[in-house]
Order: sequence, then C-alpha cells, then structure tokens
Amino acid sequence: GNTIDSFGESPMLTAMVDLARTLDIRVIAEQVEDEAAYGRLRSLGVDFVQGYVVGRPKPLAAPLEDAPSG
Repeated sequence: GNTIDSFGESPMLTAMVDLARTLDIRVIAEQVEDEAAYGRLRSLGVDFVQGYVVGRPKPLAAPLEDAPSG
C-alpha cells in the first residue's frame, strides 16, 4: 500500500482528504509508523491514525488497559 512517505507533499493526498471532508467522511490513516508522518497527517486534518506511532499490536487475549470505559 501507499505510505505517507510515498505521497510526501502530494496534491493527491491533500485532495483525498479534502474530498472526504466535503462528503462529511471521517479519514483514517493506517500504518502510521513515525512522528513525521503523524504530524503531516495531523496537519492535513486526518481524523484517526493506526500504527506503531500510537501503539504496538497486542495479542487479543491481552487486557485492554487503555480502553475507554463505559
């Protein structure tokens, strides 16, 4: 898949996020692995990120210590 590194300062990436905003669709970026990519995505207005920058994968049986309650 494409990564933030392969898009860089791409007008295509900006256009995809802008289109999602216009259509009132939330944007989720996957495989975000470093602070630089996180910062770039945040500046673009991406709503959610998944990847090593926010947490390592855990076994399904692991307790969800950081899970919101309620």
